[in-house]
Amino acid sequence: MFCPKFVFPMRIILLLLISVSLLMSSCTKKEQPYVLPPKGDASVHTLNMGANYDFQYYYNLKSQQVVHISRVDSWDLAFESSFDGEQVLINGGDNMAVLPTDAHFFSQINETYCEGKQWELDDPKGHKGCSVFGDWNADANTRNKVYVLRMDALGTNYRKIKIKGVTNFGYVIEVADINAAFGTDFYVEKQANSNFTYVDLSLLQVVKNVEPIPQVWDIVFTRYGHTFYDQDPALPYAVTGVLLNPQGTMALKDSVHDFYNINQDFLSEGSLTADRNIIGFDWKEYDMDKGIYEVKQNYNYIIHTKENNYFKLRFMDFYSDNGIKGSPTFELAQIK
Repeated sequence: MFCPKFVFPMRIILLLLISVSLLMSSCTKKEQPYVLPPKGDASVHTLNMGANYDFQYYYNLKSQQVVHISRVDSWDLAFESSFDGEQVLINGGDNMAVLPTDAHFFSQINETYCEGKQWELDDPKGHKGCSVFGDWNADANTRNKVYVLRMDALGTNYRKIKIKGVTNFGYVIEVADINAAFGTDFYVEKQANSNFTYVDLSLLQVVKNVEPIPQVWDIVFTRYGHTFYDQDPALPYAVTGVLLNPQGTMALKDSVHDFYNINQDFLSEGSLTADRNIIGFDWKEYDMDKGIYEVKQNYNYIIHTKENNYFKLRFMDFYSDNGIKGSPTFELAQIK
């Protein structure tokens, strides 16, 4: 079932039209291909995420290798897997969004509830309590709260959900169709040695192999949800960029120094952050006149890994040699 009366703001329709236009032009080679500078002490790498950014790449900075590839759209909800973890995230990269409600019974919410509401996304910084579900486990009242999930960008598919409880070993959730008075309980067993346990709500099953074990990767090239608060009302949208491994990886952004001059002396100048989206997506921007993404090559990123190593990284291009978007090229070198 769906919410047929929900009307999207005009700017969302325009953004969707732009996305379609980009897809149609994704095989068009740029007029002026970027010429790589001398290699120096850095190595140059290119990843192919696909023109629609369907694939995500988990990357190890020390080995300079991709350690795992999976589809962005293979899951709907992510449940924190640590022994005492209770954070729940949505797949904003697959255009999911959430409407928190004040209802405690599924029968109180139906297809008309979606009309004129403001959809919400998780904060991609990834800190505790920054997901749309927030502190859902605070008390019996919050554990019985009903949330409406938008499963796609166009709003043709909706679910209702309650997160009813969590132990050291798993979660109990209840899921229903948008018009159903009652839901189906599902037990999400925490997957050992994983940051999150991923669930497909349509099939009500755990999805395996979305990400590798946390010890082997530092950053992931992926699609994720971001809210543009400079729009009125705020605009939730799927963007393509880089997120940090939440276990032990930190980074900082620099736009002042020359990439090749950054060395160990620089490490005392900046403050690292655990914000997962510190690298994020804004190292590129779309040029409406040229019809292409252009990379901000003055943006440098210093990344500190859980092994206490430091790396410097900057992006150089977002297109393959054949002009296909979704192929980020970056320089990478170890500092310490």
